[in-house]
This record gives sequence, C-alpha cells and structure tokens, in this order.
Amino acid sequence: MDLATRDSTAEMSANSATATVTAPSVGSDVLVSVVIVNYSTLLQTKLCLRSIRRYTPESCEVIVVDNRSGDDSEEYLRGLPWIRFLSNDNEEPTHRNGLDLGIAHARGELILILHSDFFVQKSGWLSHLLNLWKKDTAVLGSQDRVVIPFSGLSRLNLWWKRRKRN
Repeated sequence: MDLATRDSTAEMSANSATATVTAPSVGSDVLVSVVIVNYSTLLQTKLCLRSIRRYTPESCEVIVVDNRSGDDSEEYLRGLPWIRFLSNDNEEPTHRNGLDLGIAHARGELILILHSDFFVQKSGWLSHLLNLWKKDTAVLGSQDRVVIPFSGLSRLNLWWKRRKRN
C-alpha cells in the first residue's frame, strides 16, 4: 500500500474512532512508526517500552494507544515525552480499533505493530527487520521468536499433560 492509499485509509479509520492525542514533535522523515495497543497491561507495556528505548538506536516513532484501561496506564504513558500517546475514546474500545487509531496517526513510511508483551532483547533488531524488508518488499509480516520463561514451563507441561489425557 502506498502512502497516499494508507493516508486515505487512515483518514477513514480515524473517523470511526476518536482519540485524545499527546504527541512529541516528530520530523517528517520518520521511516518506521511502532504501534502498540495497551489494555490493562501497564507492567508489560513498561517493560516493552524500556526494551525498545534501550535496544533501538534507530530513529522511529513509538505510538501507544490505551484502550481505557482504568488503571494507572494513562497517567504513566502521558508522562513519557518520547512516545506519542493516544487514548482510544471509542465507546467500545477493541484491539482492532486501537490499532486503526494508532495507524491513522502514524507518520512513518512503514508501520510495525507490536503487542505490549513484546520485549526487544538485542540492539539492531529494527535495522535487521528493515534490511529483510529491503531485500524483499513483498514481505508483509514477521513473527518474533517465542521465549517461554522457566516459570512458564511448568504450566505449559501441566497443560500438555492434561491435553494428552483427554
């Protein structure tokens, strides 16, 4: 999808969802906009944002859409001057219309959608994704590697044992 098409699509999406925007000034030369939707996942979102900040030397725009979490998310996120904060004021905020809202406000040529429980673990991750895209512009998506923490293994094994019995 070219920028003109995306902008007109974003305009239509923006009309279906309203937002309260807190945005730092971002230049017009942004290549990547990272969009994250938060709904009552403040701890995960904090860790996600910290990892992005720590391991992303590349210039990018980070947009976080809060789906009326009802916890301290909005206050915390509004206090981060390096992200664009959007509050999804839709009567029924969903992950889908939260993404639509974030994408509608994105200024980047490329849009990267991350879940709030995504954690960057290596510097240069964004450059790596961009290099893959440059090699084959037909690539539309990427799957991150799933890492199960040790504490989650016992729950996973228990689930697997129960599944095998049934």
